[in-house]
Amino acid sequence: MPNDLPVPPPVPQTMPAPVALQPNQGYPAPMVYGEPPSGGGPDWRRVWASVVRFKWLVLGVVVLGTLAGYALSRFLIKPGYLARARYPGLMRKRLRA
Repeated sequence: MPNDLPVPPPVPQTMPAPVALQPNQGYPAPMVYGEPPSGGGPDWRRVWASVVRFKWLVLGVVVLGTLAGYALSRFLIKPGYLARARYPGLMRKRLRA
């Protein structure tokens, strides 16, 4: 059974005009902190800004890492060797007394 319904004429759709990125559209500005360093190394101002921004997270990771390292070295890991040293002058004094 063929389709005998009339076909509506196509509706022209307008193409949106190309839009350039405008400031404050949610994209970070390429140079927020001034000129890039010439050496190609890390921008320490950005690193410091990140540390200050996430100071509680950084502090928590440092404290937890320190406590975990202390606990592992103190209670779980046994030393592989035992070092002893003798001071010769101390032995002479003990023998004379």
